Amino acid sequence: MEVPAGPADDFGRLLEENRARMNAAVRLRLDARVRGRLSASDVVQDAYLEATRRYGSLEPGAEASLVLWLRFLVMQQLQVAHRRHLGAAVRSASLEARPFPNASAENLLEAFAASDSTPSRIAVQSERLERLRAGLNELDPLSREILAMRHFECLSNREAAQALGIKESTASQRYARALLRLRDLLEPNTGGDAV
Repeated sequence: MEVPAGPADDFGRLLEENRARMNAAVRLRLDARVRGRLSASDVVQDAYLEATRRYGSLEPGAEASLVLWLRFLVMQQLQVAHRRHLGAAVRSASLEARPFPNASAENLLEAFAASDSTPSRIAVQSERLERLRAGLNELDPLSREILAMRHFECLSNREAAQALGIKESTASQRYARALLRLRDLLEPNTGGDAV
């Protein structure tokens, strides 16, 4: 006899279905200084334990935002881990102004490079990576966040906007502009002067 799926089974499924995107969210924001001591999966596992503890106290009707709630807990756990491993260095006034660590240009660069790394491409990749590094460094932190959320965390435009507390139209415009800027840097001769 098969036991029917219940709320706990649904929650367990939600956790597993989102594990890869939560790991991506942490990898994009994990400070390079603690990578040797802490992995993204460690942070996600700690956040999942907290999510399991808190799940029973969620208000009914919160199902629509469970992924964002889970992401929020993961980002909280990342912040706690950074504080634990980096101490007072993380508590500067500039970092306190934003609620969670942002995706760094270097972490995004690594993620983009890893997503396009066949052996034949690696040999010709260094110049493109330098242009990509320059482009990512030129983007403002909010635009890098939108790129990280949409491209690597697979959040919808609506979810990214909600997580950042901005309008959907703003999130969409930021994402489009960031992609266009990076495309222009990586494909410099797309302006119609083709021979």
